[in-house]
Amino acid sequence: MASETSPAAPPLDLALDRNEYNFAHAPEVLEAVREAFPHALSRYAKASLETFAQRLAHGTGIERELLKLTHGGEDALLKALLLLRPRFGRIVLPELSWHSYREMAEPLGYALEETPVRQSNDGFQTDLRALDAALSRGEPAIVLLGLPNNPTGHAIEPGARETFIERHERHRFTLDGVYNALSNPYVRMVERFPHALYVGSFSKFYGLPGMRIGFLAGEETKAIMFSLGLSPAGMRACAAALNAHAHYESNRAEALALAEELVTSSTEDARFYPTSASFILMKPAARFTDADYARAERIAQVRPRYLLLRGEKYLRWTLGDARAGAAIRSYVAQLTA
Repeated sequence: MASETSPAAPPLDLALDRNEYNFAHAPEVLEAVREAFPHALSRYAKASLETFAQRLAHGTGIERELLKLTHGGEDALLKALLLLRPRFGRIVLPELSWHSYREMAEPLGYALEETPVRQSNDGFQTDLRALDAALSRGEPAIVLLGLPNNPTGHAIEPGARETFIERHERHRFTLDGVYNALSNPYVRMVERFPHALYVGSFSKFYGLPGMRIGFLAGEETKAIMFSLGLSPAGMRACAAALNAHAHYESNRAEALALAEELVTSSTEDARFYPTSASFILMKPAARFTDADYARAERIAQVRPRYLLLRGEKYLRWTLGDARAGAAIRSYVAQLTA
């Protein structure tokens, strides 16, 4: 699992150290939020839940009965782990996965087994042979996969991923797709594979973490009989975001274009790795000290998330618009000067 370190730093304008949103929202989303308040503060969401669920089913392209609305992606993931716990006691997942997986799973009594991730200058890759070997021994397990993975940004190649899931029907795959658009074909894999669950959210691609709306999709969700109400204002904003999908798709394309530019500009002092997510991982040269990082933060007025992966320091940057790109480049220039 990844661990985190963070030297002292001043409050900064751009949130590039967190997986938040560094673009302007679509005007219709902001208008939906304005229209919702203050009336929505005094109302439960029961009347609008089903309408929103139907809109979400249309946006994802899957059947309404396979969707369970949740309070963000974390709630969806926790519901999945609680749902499966009576039948499964083991979770198999790639190393360098999101540290909160362990924080959720261990209190529920799960045993976690990590499998290797390969690394080169071209990025990170899940070792499917090692994952296959882990699943071929022992009791049936939950397979927890980030699509893409946080914090490395890599994802299993399409085609190879489906073949792998199909081959291991006795296990339960929980696919964490919170960084994807809801129209992504990953979501619809749950219709093809009844032994898979998909975790989705409006927090990353649509930049609405403050609304705390996510979902769990798959055949297994039919067993979840109780759901908490969601924010009426949040549902209005998320429905508007679905209607403005092209705006958010354009923002993600701009973020990934920035990622490609950073990868191309890599040096031995600051190596950026290819990513499929809204963030990018950078490996700095070992010679840099905490004083170097603090000086770069102070001058560039921006900070990354500092991580320790396999005992080495990495920097994870949240991507964004041109202003975010300029800030990342400024920090790197100061660090390597």
